[in-house]
Amino acid sequence: MKTLFLQLFFCLVSFSSVLAQTTNYRQQVEQLALPILNIHTVNNEEPTCEYVAPPEGSMGASIRNATKVPAQIVTTLHQDTLYDSGPYKKRESGTTIKIRGNTSAYADKKPYKLKLQTYTDFLYTDHKHADRDWLLLPFSLKKVIGFKVNELIGMPYTPNYQIVNVFINNDYRGLYMLTESVSRNPECRINIEEEEGFITELDPYWWNENCNISTILHQDKRYRYTLKYPDTDDISLQQLDYIQNSLNQMETAIAEGTYSTLIDVETFAKWLLGQDILGIWDSGGSNRFFAKYNSSPSSPIFIPCMWDFDTMAKTPEKWARIHGEDIYYSVLMNSSNTTFSQTYQTLWNQQKSTIFTQISTYLTQLPTTSTWASLSTSWLIDQQRWENANNSTLEEEKQIIKEWFDSRYSWLDNAIQQLPTSINTPKQAQVPTRFYTIYGIPINTPKSSQSLPRGLYIYNNKKVLIH
Repeated sequence: MKTLFLQLFFCLVSFSSVLAQTTNYRQQVEQLALPILNIHTVNNEEPTCEYVAPPEGSMGASIRNATKVPAQIVTTLHQDTLYDSGPYKKRESGTTIKIRGNTSAYADKKPYKLKLQTYTDFLYTDHKHADRDWLLLPFSLKKVIGFKVNELIGMPYTPNYQIVNVFINNDYRGLYMLTESVSRNPECRINIEEEEGFITELDPYWWNENCNISTILHQDKRYRYTLKYPDTDDISLQQLDYIQNSLNQMETAIAEGTYSTLIDVETFAKWLLGQDILGIWDSGGSNRFFAKYNSSPSSPIFIPCMWDFDTMAKTPEKWARIHGEDIYYSVLMNSSNTTFSQTYQTLWNQQKSTIFTQISTYLTQLPTTSTWASLSTSWLIDQQRWENANNSTLEEEKQIIKEWFDSRYSWLDNAIQQLPTSINTPKQAQVPTRFYTIYGIPINTPKSSQSLPRGLYIYNNKKVLIH
């Protein structure tokens, strides 16, 4: 009896401690100048998922069977209610919430996807950004700066976001960026045509998707294309063939140096330039989106935006990792058609005197904004919630990023001015009658190409596309 009493006593003490901590978090963040996103799931159900490893030959841990949990969202700021979705009713009100991401989903602080039942502008700009699909991404100053660079270099689309504190079933989950997803929306996101446009991703996690597309240069187990639009549940075989053919035509044109009308050279060059400015380390999961407005011959494949910035400032005095590891850019930079390399250099020379100044000014002015103090406090509360005691302050994070940009300019300018503008003979190709990968790695195959899989190779000091 005494043992049972003690167990009940400690349970009550533990529950009271959790309740007091939750109340304390709410009291702290309610005083701040940041909206609070309150998510109440039906029956307090917690979103769950299964964690899966890649098949042999593929890469990247991911998740599967993420549950879509029905919920109500109420957004508040101090005493004001900014938005109330109402209780969940399919196609009428409320939302569903599920865990999203790949390796990011393994962290204790999860990223989430919200699927609203009605179109909503979470940015509170008179429905200018109304959509049903929204993401809750753990806040990172690197994401903020990454999106700023994306905007400054002139990518077609820069995702909009709102920084919020999030509670799920009254449990404080931390500081998040409520962000637009990379999706079709003619009013505020990517304005591609409904019937003929598409958005794809060159995806290392293709093995975990219901639909994937292999192409001439991507048919092994490392990368394939997955769909962002149209939805895989709605796409027809005819549409799928059209998308695959478009991507194959693009790859063939890149390989043969006839790419100028099939790709939007400027968006391809801007994307790479943005990666190099930021010094992105990740080359596998760097979220590479490719889109097409319609099926017209005058509509080239373009890159709408940059996305993943978690590994920025990781390549001091080096190119962004993808600069030399990606097959498209390796070929484009060394093609006999110098349109791409010249465009890349021209973009840099046109913008180099302004971009770094603008970023420096932006970083300097951040502490003067009306929400910086609230953001800095939320950052510390978030760290307390997730027990990240060794993390730096937000001011220290800002200073690290500023130092990156202060030191990046000189190296990058010198490296870009020395880029070749005509085809290079691979130094590795010492034996002229042997096949090499596009990266100069010798292949132990017969001199005949018959036994090679489809792809781009170096043979006799020339690029050869095996169909």
